[in-house]
Amino acid sequence: MSRFAKVGSLDALKELRTHLCLFSHTAATALEEAGSESQRLLIWLKQTQYRHWKVELRRRTERFQAAKLELKRKQDIETSPLGGSYSFIDEKKALAAAQRALEEAQRKLKNIQRWIPLLERESLSFRGSAQGLMDLAEVGIPNACAALDRMMDSLEAYLKLAPEAQRPEPMAVAAPESAGDLAELSSMARSDDAPPAGPPGDYAALRKNTPPPETRQNSPRGTCPDLFGGAETPGIADLPQAIHLADNRDPVADEQTVLIGPARGGGPSLYMERCRPAGPGDSGWFVGCRDLSDSTGDTDNNDNTDDPDNLKDIECRRVPAGELLGRYPALAGILDLPVGCLVVWDGPAVQAVVDAENKVRWRESL
Repeated sequence: MSRFAKVGSLDALKELRTHLCLFSHTAATALEEAGSESQRLLIWLKQTQYRHWKVELRRRTERFQAAKLELKRKQDIETSPLGGSYSFIDEKKALAAAQRALEEAQRKLKNIQRWIPLLERESLSFRGSAQGLMDLAEVGIPNACAALDRMMDSLEAYLKLAPEAQRPEPMAVAAPESAGDLAELSSMARSDDAPPAGPPGDYAALRKNTPPPETRQNSPRGTCPDLFGGAETPGIADLPQAIHLADNRDPVADEQTVLIGPARGGGPSLYMERCRPAGPGDSGWFVGCRDLSDSTGDTDNNDNTDDPDNLKDIECRRVPAGELLGRYPALAGILDLPVGCLVVWDGPAVQAVVDAENKVRWRESL
């Protein structure tokens, strides 16, 4: 196996690391659930079912003996008080029913006694077979992710040293021995038409302007304001297909609310961020100005906007998503984006769409 990998995109390595972490979590969770399920079934057989049918066997044996004695008692009497002879039909039927019930209890108890050791052996075999995958999910993949982090740090340090015009693409980088097969997997870079990376620091700073969860819970309800300065509905119908996030769509119900911050008329530059919902009726979406001075009128001191505590007193309103979509129908594609997405606007046009890792998934063509 080659110890070198041709890396054409750092974003490809970051995406690979994300999928590895997701697989590690999913595999470990599935294995733990499967092991717990087998243990629950074993306890159910040993305790609940075994005790139940053991008691039933004793009860049905007593009923069978009682029915048998009753039939024998009637057979010992030769004639009835009226001089006729007994047919014993009812007693025979009762004895047959008691015998069938007894045989069922015996069969159930016998099956349980046979299944318990069989399930114990299979459960032990499963744990032994799954241990390798569990070690990979809990130890192997985290070590591989650490190796990828070191590789990406080395690549980023190299790119900072090389002038822009002299940066080779792609370039060969020696992969550490502990990375194993990941050295070859990292050669799968994104296609040439992938959107360029944006400035993560700017997007991270912009997210700090989003009010905290208690603001979304305590803000009063209101009507949908004019978000785009009287402009027509933004032309963003094809945006979900452009940002490659269709597989993670999280639709918003009409009755769920969108938190809208204060905005002046005239269409200031906005941004939209979807956070984790603060409650059942909250969609998680916040719409606000990219610069708080656009909405508060304070142009002299904007240094405190990075502190989320300073945003608690900003007057916001909660607007039903159905009302917002009624005024701007094309926003349906935006509101379906998953938690963590950030949409940056330039007037009535979308400037960029960023995922939860501050990676640009779509950008307006220049």
